[in-house]
Amino acid sequence: MTNNNHAPQGPPAPSPQAQNDAPTVDPASPLSVSGLPLQGLHKSALREACELAGGQKSLAARIGTTQSMVWYWLVRSKRGVPGEFVLAVEAVTGISRHALRPDIFPEPDPTSNTDASSATGASQTIVEDCR
Repeated sequence: MTNNNHAPQGPPAPSPQAQNDAPTVDPASPLSVSGLPLQGLHKSALREACELAGGQKSLAARIGTTQSMVWYWLVRSKRGVPGEFVLAVEAVTGISRHALRPDIFPEPDPTSNTDASSATGASQTIVEDCR
């Protein structure tokens, strides 16, 4: 006669409460903008940038990286395009830096009197003063 009390059992089933818990986005989280996760915002902007550039390989060549890195940003990265490539992607595709990385580049304030060209001029002056 065999004893069935020692039969191997699988992992315990998750509780019904755990099965119904959906992931939530904390609007105060640094990984969200306007209550939406950054992942969704930057991934769609990066997908559009790839299309405009003619594909991942073309975008990569034009911004000085590899196709595999662009793929990584699209598929694996939680934050998307690294900050050092955002301005290059913007220059090549016209996709705004805010759309690509809203956590780094906040949406411009429409009530601000700051002109982008004057800000660029100011930064060039500072760089020239440092030489």
